[in-house]
Amino acid sequence: KLSLPLLRQSRDVTSIDSSSEMLRIAGREAENEGMILKPLICDAQHLCLRDQTFECAISSRVLMHLTDWRKGLSELCRVARGMVVVDFPPLIGFSGLDSIFKKWRSHFISDAGAYKAFVVRSVIRELKKHNFYISHVRRQFVLPMFFHRWLDAPQLSCRIERVCKILGLGRLLGAPVTVKAIRHL
Repeated sequence: KLSLPLLRQSRDVTSIDSSSEMLRIAGREAENEGMILKPLICDAQHLCLRDQTFECAISSRVLMHLTDWRKGLSELCRVARGMVVVDFPPLIGFSGLDSIFKKWRSHFISDAGAYKAFVVRSVIRELKKHNFYISHVRRQFVLPMFFHRWLDAPQLSCRIERVCKILGLGRLLGAPVTVKAIRHL
């Protein structure tokens, strides 16, 4: 989902996924727009790349599915020369409750879509351990996405979220959390 917008900004993009089908779809979409996407099939916990290969490493909706999220984050830090951007569902908020519910449900239903939610400080601590400092932390939506999909009124959703943020709920409950970290020189 991020590869095409970055390509449209004339960025040099290597898209990494463990699914060849996802990479094939992204490559076809890029090609349809006259752009070239470099696909790479790789495990996020064992990236098949040299140290500091990329100026920036971005991970979106990945940490939450890894068996060893610390190893995945360590790999992102290893291949990034300057910056790491990562997003994840926080434990505090609706996404944390959803994560707990889906994990419980997965004991009874095999395809329950279980995922991990994180204590924000733990992710930040892990980035700092790899010689990165935190330049930005952003929390996005206060209310869960299923509510906004159910509402099916984008302008109303924006107004509701704006009120939630004015009330200070965004800093406390916003999800996903996006962290931008810069490598110490």
